[in-house]
Amino acid sequence: MNNNITQRRKLGALGEDLFCLLENCVRSTDPFDSVKDAVDANGKNVEVKTQARYASKNLFTIRADKATNLNKCMTVDRLIFIEFDQSNTIGVFECTDRAKFVQYTTANGTRMLGWPIDGMLQLHSIKDTRLAEWMRSLSTSKYY
Repeated sequence: MNNNITQRRKLGALGEDLFCLLENCVRSTDPFDSVKDAVDANGKNVEVKTQARYASKNLFTIRADKATNLNKCMTVDRLIFIEFDQSNTIGVFECTDRAKFVQYTTANGTRMLGWPIDGMLQLHSIKDTRLAEWMRSLSTSKYY
């Protein structure tokens, strides 16, 4: 298996675990669940994305050409973004208006969909050096 895929999966699972711990959720038992990543304490389906923000556009993003992923993000009850960056603070954001997105194409031709961070609700801010370093070590971003 491609090491980048393995790292992305580990990073995603780490973000899902963190959110479930913070919000008393139950993770899906199927790592390839096409509906959700978790169910919250109120029975709502949750999708969790763990990533560094696309800084120049101030967005959290997904690939628009991944149909299952796109569908999950647009139909799940709660869309959550776990953010790590160069600091040791991890942010947890909820996208409250999924209709407010932008589309763009990267320099290598990948179609992307992004939601502005300034339109999200910040649920948590966690200062944790070890966890932030771990997230950066698993990132496949060229910045880490």
